[in-house]
Amino acid sequence: MRRLKVHEPEDFVVFKELMEKVALLMRENPKVLDAVGVIFLTGSAVGLERKDFGLVLGLVHFVCIKLARIDHGEWEELGLMLACLKVLYPQIDAYIRNPRINEDERQQLESTMRLLEPVWRNYIYEDDDGCMAED
Repeated sequence: MRRLKVHEPEDFVVFKELMEKVALLMRENPKVLDAVGVIFLTGSAVGLERKDFGLVLGLVHFVCIKLARIDHGEWEELGLMLACLKVLYPQIDAYIRNPRINEDERQQLESTMRLLEPVWRNYIYEDDDGCMAED
């Protein structure tokens, strides 16, 4: 019987470096970044429907940390991603409020919300007057 090799994190160094370079190249073209980001955010929505909250956190982490970083103002040109986030963010919030999810799931979703919060507040959230909220 053949044994499967378990890969350790150091086995993926080349892959991580490749993904860093791909993300860097995408950030140079906002239209490409927007299109690719929507694919990952759509995957997050699918993960949410399937209650795969680890997948949701992983994809959102990749989008917010590797692709479109809030501290560089990249979200301003990402209309498709912002439109997707307008739907996704309230859905995540609703799952967090669901008393039937366990504590680990809630923590994964709360971590996801923390990643999305700056984008939500700076580019999407409107207060009760219909005006963009200011910090």
